[in-house]
Amino acid sequence: MLLSALTPLTTPNNYICTLLFSPISHHKPHPSLNLKQPPYASASASLATNGTSLRHVTRTLSDDESERSPPMLSSASAVASAISRTSTSPVEFLQSLDTDQEACKLVLPSPDFQRLCVEQLDLFRRIVDHDALLSVYVRPAGSYVMDRLELRRVVSYPGVTDADIVILVGNFSVPAGLRAAEAALSSQQVQVVSEHRAVVFPMVKHPFVVGFLVAELPRMETDVVWE
Repeated sequence: MLLSALTPLTTPNNYICTLLFSPISHHKPHPSLNLKQPPYASASASLATNGTSLRHVTRTLSDDESERSPPMLSSASAVASAISRTSTSPVEFLQSLDTDQEACKLVLPSPDFQRLCVEQLDLFRRIVDHDALLSVYVRPAGSYVMDRLELRRVVSYPGVTDADIVILVGNFSVPAGLRAAEAALSSQQVQVVSEHRAVVFPMVKHPFVVGFLVAELPRMETDVVWE
């Protein structure tokens, strides 16, 4: 599949956002996507409206941490929501930003791979929505032996100006939680995350989920019918 990166030799020490999702009942949604011009969709619905319980786990931050701690990225939040919906146990998500790529020891994709990836994402935007914001999150090679899900954003298109490495880690409250969620995600082609106006595509190489493609659609209106 896409990139498999090495586990960093140094642990990122600036976790900036912590979310805890509770499991929800599992029904198959039937999404209906409508893209309309011009954008006038109402504000994003709350997580509670979609049946997902969300609470922030807070801790005391120093003044320096408070100044440099932005909220969780919308694409990372969309991935977290998609994972939580398939999990039968609560999941705590931590997002961190690492600005030192050399210290992180992240193996980046080759220029040829990056060019191919950008071409495919550009094709997606032309076909689906030319305003779409696309992100690719992949699992590092070493994370497959862990009882937690670690993801890194390796592509953001259109490109971002900063060089931050976005790392999203999901800690499951029970040891078997990751495997159960992974099995459920492997059977899905797409999840509509209406509160973030995004669709999340699991990237699967059985039996593993190797990453996620997130398409944020600013002009999307989503009606999900639950049976």
